[in-house]
Amino acid sequence: MSIQRPKVQLALIVGASGEAGLSAIDALRENSPNVHIIATTRSEQSIPGADETFHGISIDQDLVSRIRTQLGDRVEKIDLLIYTPAMGEPGFPISETNKEQYKQAAEFSFDPMLALEKDLEPALTVGYSALYWLPHTLAFYGALGFVKKAMEEWCLAAPEKRALVRGGTFYSKSVRGISLLLQRLMKSTSNPELLKMKEEFASSGMRMLDFFLDYASRREQESLGSRFSEPYRRTERGDLSRGLAEILKGDGPIVSVVGPWTWTDSTLPDLPEYFQRFGYIA
Repeated sequence: MSIQRPKVQLALIVGASGEAGLSAIDALRENSPNVHIIATTRSEQSIPGADETFHGISIDQDLVSRIRTQLGDRVEKIDLLIYTPAMGEPGFPISETNKEQYKQAAEFSFDPMLALEKDLEPALTVGYSALYWLPHTLAFYGALGFVKKAMEEWCLAAPEKRALVRGGTFYSKSVRGISLLLQRLMKSTSNPELLKMKEEFASSGMRMLDFFLDYASRREQESLGSRFSEPYRRTERGDLSRGLAEILKGDGPIVSVVGPWTWTDSTLPDLPEYFQRFGYIA
């Protein structure tokens, strides 16, 4: 699908200190040389590559008003809003997610993006999804699986002004946290995929983080490799940048990047029936 995208002169990146945020800055610098980038972060450190950093910006009920205040008379001039924060309860099968777990994950990872989009009315809003439907991910992604599905429904409801970069497994602080949760979960699990992971981990001789990254990478290759001629490699920051660059050129509305592999989607993947329990409501 080819979509007319805006000329980006003013971009706001919420949560710019992580891999997704930094990759977005790289993509904008390469593809929109005249862009003015405003980055937000909870810390007092400035974000490298950004023209401005809004410090002390937390994902809470005051997020919109705090950003609106700092934007001043530029509130109505945002061409591109990028939202990267994601936090939820992982470490258990997506199918076991309850209403409260989904609500808590969405309150941090999805709802603030909706509020910012409504208030700032950017020409284009971009979020970040994941390969939440692959067999190994179904076993441990927890409430975030439903959040990512809801984000994709949101994106597809208005593809002319919304887009998503869907990334493969890459090293991040959240991946480190998931690996530690999984190490505890595997001690008592009855889930077949997690039991398989437990057996492989026991014989690997690796620390959990390294094993998890290797395990997820192998599962991605097994699930997707037949679609591509290029050899698989793990996703890196530059691949996430490539995903955003493709969106800015008009691809999408969902652009997936897994290492060197790139593809676009305009529909949801085939999902188990239980994914109907929670989702995006316009």
